[in-house]
Amino acid sequence: MSKNISVKINNGNKTIETVKLNAANQKVIIKAQPHVNYELVDDATQYAPEMIDTKRVGNDLYIAFEDTDINKDVDLVLEGYYEHDNTELVLGMAEDGQYYAYVPQSGVESDAVTLLADQIFAPQALGGNSVAAPFWAFNPNWLWVAAGVAAVGGIIAAASGSHGGGSSNNATDKPSDNSDANNNSNTAKDTTAPAKPTVEAKDNGSVDVTPPVDADTKSVEVNYTDEAGTPKTATLTKGNDGNWTSNNPDVAVDPATGKATIPADKVKDGSPVTAKATDTAGNTGEEGTANAGDNPDTTAPAKPTIEAKTNGFVYITPPADAKSVEVHYIDEKGNPQTVTITKDADKGWVSSNLENIWLNSETGKITLLAHKVKGGSLVKASATDNKGNTGEEATSEQATANAVDIPDTYGPSMPETRALEDRSVSVTMPKEAEVGDFVVIKRAIYKEHGDLLDWSDDIDTAETLATLTKQQDGSWISDKPENVPNVKAGNDSTIIPANKLKGFENVYVGAMDPAGNSSGVPQTFLPNEMDAPKVTVETGGFVEITPPAAQDLKSMKVRYTDKAGTQKITILTKGEDGNWTSDNLDVTVEPTTGKAMISADKIQAGSKVTAKAFANSGIISREDYQTVGEAPKTPAPSAPEIIPSTTDGSVTVKVPDDAKVGDKVDVSIVPEKSDIFLNPEDSNIGVGVTLTKNADGSWTSDYPIMLPNIAAGQNSTTIPQDQVKDGSNVTAQARNPDYNYSAKVTAQAGEDTGDAKDPDEAGVSSNTIDSNGMGSSGDDYASFDQIAGTINMGAGNDILEARSTEMPFSYFYTFSNAKVDMGSGDDIIRTSGSIYSRESINGGDDFDTLEFVNRDGKEIRTSISEISNFEKIDIKGTLNNTLNIQKDDVERNHSAKPTVDDSGKSHNNVLIVDGDEGDKVNLSEISKVASSQVDYKGNTYHVYLTGSNELWVDSDIAVG
Repeated sequence: MSKNISVKINNGNKTIETVKLNAANQKVIIKAQPHVNYELVDDATQYAPEMIDTKRVGNDLYIAFEDTDINKDVDLVLEGYYEHDNTELVLGMAEDGQYYAYVPQSGVESDAVTLLADQIFAPQALGGNSVAAPFWAFNPNWLWVAAGVAAVGGIIAAASGSHGGGSSNNATDKPSDNSDANNNSNTAKDTTAPAKPTVEAKDNGSVDVTPPVDADTKSVEVNYTDEAGTPKTATLTKGNDGNWTSNNPDVAVDPATGKATIPADKVKDGSPVTAKATDTAGNTGEEGTANAGDNPDTTAPAKPTIEAKTNGFVYITPPADAKSVEVHYIDEKGNPQTVTITKDADKGWVSSNLENIWLNSETGKITLLAHKVKGGSLVKASATDNKGNTGEEATSEQATANAVDIPDTYGPSMPETRALEDRSVSVTMPKEAEVGDFVVIKRAIYKEHGDLLDWSDDIDTAETLATLTKQQDGSWISDKPENVPNVKAGNDSTIIPANKLKGFENVYVGAMDPAGNSSGVPQTFLPNEMDAPKVTVETGGFVEITPPAAQDLKSMKVRYTDKAGTQKITILTKGEDGNWTSDNLDVTVEPTTGKAMISADKIQAGSKVTAKAFANSGIISREDYQTVGEAPKTPAPSAPEIIPSTTDGSVTVKVPDDAKVGDKVDVSIVPEKSDIFLNPEDSNIGVGVTLTKNADGSWTSDYPIMLPNIAAGQNSTTIPQDQVKDGSNVTAQARNPDYNYSAKVTAQAGEDTGDAKDPDEAGVSSNTIDSNGMGSSGDDYASFDQIAGTINMGAGNDILEARSTEMPFSYFYTFSNAKVDMGSGDDIIRTSGSIYSRESINGGDDFDTLEFVNRDGKEIRTSISEISNFEKIDIKGTLNNTLNIQKDDVERNHSAKPTVDDSGKSHNNVLIVDGDEGDKVNLSEISKVASSQVDYKGNTYHVYLTGSNELWVDSDIAVG
């Protein structure tokens, strides 16, 4: 494919690159560029090829010249040509000296080079409207020239006529011998001056000078002032060959048309530019003039700011000088998407595509919704100003924290089960459950579990009776309604029929979500279907085992300990003939009744005899037992000693010297509860702590904080003064493994010294509520490690703290829980741990806040089913905290007064959740897709609708 063709790549004002087709019969590939034209030049003629073949392959443009079959081979490839905006033309200069785009020979618009469809072939020819220069400029007329093929023939014919078409030997082409042609002695002198040149100041700051159309125009003198203020002159001269030249390198001229351009950076803004033409007779015409415009604004706007949050939302903020912003992202289905926003003088920022974004019309801030942008995908944005300058593209590689990407660790709550008298079971669905969560119901056959009642493997081997899945309308659909009926919408429970549980010992019911989070699986024992054998210690010195009255009995198992201390197991079997036999000679059985007897002298005194029955159907009875005789009593150890300190509130416990390994000392201590709020009736309940003697002589405490261990070689330990209530009684008693007790001893603890605890450290000294938990009508403050009593803070803007990270609103040793009423006023309750069931916390009237305070490096994760009448929950703390919210929680906690956002719009029934990035809110029975966003007191919140209520969640919080 040897071709003498050159490709000139022209931008707006110059040729930036020239590529020659090689002579090695290989195609030439040029990477396409935006805003350039591709000028084809036949090196032999310096004109463009009149005809070319074109074909689109993907986004590439294939071009073949004469003698090349484009369907088999190709001379030139413009790679990526169709990836740009279709204003990059393929053009050339015809023999008339004008430039033309290539247009389709077919005259069909879709065959135009810029409009070709993939794999479409179309021959092209120079045609359409001409232009003076091959440099790129946006011109929609070039995309498709209406003249089409009709113009092509005329151009070629005109060019052939003007250049002789190669027939220079014809007589008509020779000079005439008419002498009058060369005799001008009688010809009148030309005194007509040429018209004035056209001087045009362009918007981009440049100035164009176009010579007049007079055929005899020979030169144009252009005068202007450069950017430094120096006067400059450029002379444009038309040569004998018709081509124009410029003597000033700063003023470029089109050789064919003589049109010259003074670049914007070469002419002073606002200065006059003049031009006058002179013809071949020396006549100088009128001066054309124009004032240069201002240099164009070519400063691109700054990059938009892109912020990808860990909660999956992506925020794009325009720079201050932007007129529009274009955002590119990948949606959840993997499809590329583009959103463009534009600043309107009247409406502010607007967009025609608001489906996947939120747009702040005042600031232009774009929010890409978490469920609309693919996690881990790249988000890009660029800004364009009102001069058309497009700035650098901003990117974010952190669009990773889509809500669906956030690990789901919040499972449904536990179902409730209750065995009924007829052996059916009532199952109440979990209160906290999402659509798609499911409840699995299993039934387990009877098993013999031994003394330890180890049921751990039952759930794995149990048979699944049914699985109920929560539906959108709140109902639960059973996959086996013949076993367990559906739960209708509006109801919350179902019944496992008794006939489905016949021959089964217990039921397992657990809830789970699709992510694998489980509620835990509680076990429900069913009433036994068969009575246990009756074990009786008779006065005659023997033990009698009587089988139950069941008709389907198979066997009984009897266990006892013989005189030597060996455990014996005897199987009593009912044969097919109905007679009973025993496999132990020491245990006799009546063949017809199955009643068995063991002589008491075969049984270790003080040990148990147990018996259970087995049916052929697989049913196993419960176990019955009796203790035979009394074991010899082992003497109890001596009594311990209790020695209160005479200098502070500590108490020393001295263990008995005659204690043996395994002996224990039980100590009852009333804890020091100055930092625990209890009701008065609960304040003197003692805590039991046990010391156990070890083989090395040491003693181990089961609560060493309150009662420290005793090292080997020592015989006492001391209860610290901050662990025992001042003036309370401490009691102690020793015992051996047979539960033979020593005498009980009691002593009274003394008073703490001042260094036992700094009350200000705990905040106790600042408490303004009384010992009965009553606040004043003013602004009260109270701080405790734990609150496990009733507190009424009363009126005023009060603050109440519970600082424990384990059980801030309950106290294990008294089994008591908090009951708090904050009363009227804008109150704050601070917690450092979870809120559990049976605790009651009421915010009261006005605007109340539940606030998380992290302590001891522990995160807080809690539900709020036990709180009510709060208007805000602040989970920020200093660590990553988690809040579980159900629909009912928002119903109980929201503002009774309208909440007015920063735009002035009023909202009803709003619960606000504040937090930081890293915090998480788990929603139950509330859509995880935010309906909108709102600004309130300078902060941005995502709005989740729950019926007539609105849940506002800080935009930094991840929602799962």
